[in-house]
Amino acid sequence: MLDWDDPFAAPSAKVETNETTAANEPVVANVTGVPVDTATAPAMSLPHANVAPVNADDKRVVNGLTDVNQLAPFKYPWAWEYFLNANKNHWTPLDINMAQDVHDYRHKLTLEERHVYENVMAYLTTSDILAMRNIGLAVMEKMTAPELQIYQARQVYEEALHTWTYQHCIETIGLDQGEIYNRYRVVPEINQKIQLANRRLNSIMKSDIDLNDRDELENFVMAYAFFGGIFEGCWFYNGFSPIFALQRRGLMKGTAEQLQYIMRDEVLHASFGIRVVKQIIKEENVVLDPVKIQAMFEEAEEAERIYSGYVLRDPILGYSKEDHIGQFRFIANRRAKQLGFAEPFPGAEAALPWLDEQNRLVIPVHDLVGDLHSLQTISPNGEKRFLPNGMIKGHFYQLWTGNNGKLIICEGYATGVTLYRHYTPNSSVFVAFNAGNLLPVAKVLKKIFPNCEIVIAGDCDASGTGQKAAEVAAQEVNGTYSIPIFQEHETGSDFNDRWCLDNLGVAA
Repeated sequence: MLDWDDPFAAPSAKVETNETTAANEPVVANVTGVPVDTATAPAMSLPHANVAPVNADDKRVVNGLTDVNQLAPFKYPWAWEYFLNANKNHWTPLDINMAQDVHDYRHKLTLEERHVYENVMAYLTTSDILAMRNIGLAVMEKMTAPELQIYQARQVYEEALHTWTYQHCIETIGLDQGEIYNRYRVVPEINQKIQLANRRLNSIMKSDIDLNDRDELENFVMAYAFFGGIFEGCWFYNGFSPIFALQRRGLMKGTAEQLQYIMRDEVLHASFGIRVVKQIIKEENVVLDPVKIQAMFEEAEEAERIYSGYVLRDPILGYSKEDHIGQFRFIANRRAKQLGFAEPFPGAEAALPWLDEQNRLVIPVHDLVGDLHSLQTISPNGEKRFLPNGMIKGHFYQLWTGNNGKLIICEGYATGVTLYRHYTPNSSVFVAFNAGNLLPVAKVLKKIFPNCEIVIAGDCDASGTGQKAAEVAAQEVNGTYSIPIFQEHETGSDFNDRWCLDNLGVAA
């Protein structure tokens, strides 16, 4: 049996006699304190809790009165989707080979580049611990819908994982951990960013906040907007770029790969935080002061300017403090627009257009067994790439497994997500990646699931390619096909475009 005092100890093989078992049989006391023989005592009956079922419409992000322990029915299915997607990006720092980084640091990096590497890692190590504590202690407990809390619990784990990753890099390179970890305390330029974050977040890092109080609620929303939009959405996103600049020159590639995994997590964190902020603003009719919002971004920009002035006091090849702060302003405008705020730095342009490439969405191409055959990457500007020599034909990305016996096959990932979320709930959605692969995927699925209904969700191409491919695939497997309809004045070709036009007024 397991040793609860030492769970890592080998299980014992101790066998108890009947006498020993009887002697150790627990004696249970009833509510009066009188011992009860559990072998003969009748089962205790509990009073019935006279409560109504949870109505999803009654849920709220904060200040909700529904049972926070009941996950479904969902009011915020998008939050659950964040959790599911986060679990697809599971990794550890031990998965990545760091041997070349050790050689690069010792033999290839200049003194200036070592200075950049060490101080970036010094800042990041402290920042992710701060992020972990903020979500765990300040944010998650304020949520009154469990689907939000569950993703945030995953976020807490990921922040801890990121902290482990930085520690692993520092230890592997052979740096003095005590010295590196203390830099945020003794280097003023690093410390001032941490202290700014503490000032913004400490006020909500307590359990007795009354979010029914409008002032407290506004402060909470401002703090969460800072955390999601600036701390994670700008400082983290921009903070990896000096290491990526080294990677572009073939240096410290192991560390950079670690940060790419972290960056994918952080993009989800920022996106989730921004969405929650907007949801609270909508549900609680919060009106934020534009002057305070502008001051928040300007304060963050000044802290980033001071930080970059120290970390990049001597520019490294392909990267300078001017590049760093210029990219911050550009990303800050992006996050502000996502939050529904005015741009804090009008006219700012991307100083590092290659940075978004580090954040390419990665879609696995696999079969029904789960074997990986290729990868598709999608950049923020929509550019798509496949691995060289990867196998696409007859393979797919299974977006979700439903239970209504209907199989939906479409071309692109965005279309698949839209079909799952908005058009075909409880159906299995398969992304074929292109029109030419609709038929091979349909044949595979028909062979495996002969009794399931197959629907081909084709694209409406100006050339007619998508429509024809959908029709042929449907006929071959005795299925049906569906094509979105667009008016002459509308721009779009797939069901994602159709949904965006109908619900957002724009085609994504």
